[in-house]
Amino acid sequence: MAGRVPPVVIATLAVPVEDAAAVVARVPGARLVRELPPGRVVVVLHDASDAGLLAAQPEVVSVVPDRLEHPTG
Repeated sequence: MAGRVPPVVIATLAVPVEDAAAVVARVPGARLVRELPPGRVVVVLHDASDAGLLAAQPEVVSVVPDRLEHPTG
């Protein structure tokens, strides 16, 4: 759908943020945008339903919608 804003979430990890890229790569279409201390990352999802798939990863403690704006380029 043209003009659709992709969903952005903040994931809290139980592993070092250096390992975040490998965790996010397991979710098709998801992109790691930014690291946020302590142990959190900003992730752009392909679809809002992918938040559950990200949350199901064993290294992920929580996933919440991001209410701030981050560059997604």
